[in-house]
Amino acid sequence: MLAPLSTYAASSPTSFTLGADPEVLTDIFKPEFNLVNWQRPLPAELTRYVNWLQQNPLNFARTLSPTEVVQVLAEQLPNGVGKQQLCTDVALLVDMFSCLMDCEHVGVRLTTLSSAMCPRFHTDKVMCRLVTSYSEIGTQWLDNASLDRSKLGWGNQGKADEESGLFQYPTDIYTAQVGEVLLLKGEAWPDNEAKGVAHRSPNLKPGAKRLVLTLDPA
Repeated sequence: MLAPLSTYAASSPTSFTLGADPEVLTDIFKPEFNLVNWQRPLPAELTRYVNWLQQNPLNFARTLSPTEVVQVLAEQLPNGVGKQQLCTDVALLVDMFSCLMDCEHVGVRLTTLSSAMCPRFHTDKVMCRLVTSYSEIGTQWLDNASLDRSKLGWGNQGKADEESGLFQYPTDIYTAQVGEVLLLKGEAWPDNEAKGVAHRSPNLKPGAKRLVLTLDPA
């Protein structure tokens, strides 16, 4: 069983932090954290639109400035109740990410997934990435304290994550909930080489789909 959110604060000092206030995202600049989780619910109308939207595959990828997001997305997404809320929410996250990363443009990817895009735990060769899931389940990650980095990549010797010694217990895996916003430090963050957060896409039940947003500095 995956560790529920209520157990996060119960463990001793971790390499991640979380909170219900969006200001928690600024903790990404603290050297002791390589992941920040902004816990937030999604409006019911937005959720209903996402569920309806997932009837057809979506693979939107553009480099945009914060001021362009609403108009460009509105042109790409089908009309429906809740569409404006989704466009506005993506624009909000792009604006926040742009300010945090001090970049004028952001790589925006909004994709429907029916399987785990990155099923193995790995680190990214980027400075920082924002990830949120609008449906089903969120990204999974491991805390530095429970992680044997020598088992990442080829170090797993062909064994599954659960068998390679990468971590010891199923409860070592943390899972973001729908709507929660993650900032993940990668290997390219200053002084973070070999310390990027180990994360993976969750497995989905047959027929299930996730609408996932990822943002990268452009």
